[in-house]
Amino acid sequence: MSNLSLLLQIKNTNLDLIFDYSGAMAFCLGGASMALRERMDYFGVFVLAVISGFGGGLVRDIILGNTPPVVFKTPAYWIIALIATTVAILSSIFIQDRWKKKDKKKLVYLFDAFGLAFFTMVGIKAGLAKNLYSYQCVMMGVLTSSFGGVLRDIVL
Repeated sequence: MSNLSLLLQIKNTNLDLIFDYSGAMAFCLGGASMALRERMDYFGVFVLAVISGFGGGLVRDIILGNTPPVVFKTPAYWIIALIATTVAILSSIFIQDRWKKKDKKKLVYLFDAFGLAFFTMVGIKAGLAKNLYSYQCVMMGVLTSSFGGVLRDIVL
């Protein structure tokens, strides 16, 4: 059995929360950074961070029948979104002149890459917890990791 399959069989550990919170932070930072790049106001930056960070998990939970979705049960996600928005706003204020637009794009890509990695694992584990077939678990991973970015791009 490979290390990945052993990792996926671990249920309800702190590693799950680390993946989930790290993915949320990465996608919230990416969404907030894109909103700032598009010159949205600060409330719009927060809204885009929330959409980007939680959109995939919301859709996944609704499809799996986990109602209300976990993002509405746990205030930690909203704190993560607030922290990510604050970090993005402060960094845009204090280091705005030093960064080129191309460098800001690379930073968003980096956040997206980390978010995709973390949320793919979270989505697959959510499918395994519901005893879905392997292809369905893969689809849950794809949906969880990509749908927040799709919603973010639609809103932008």
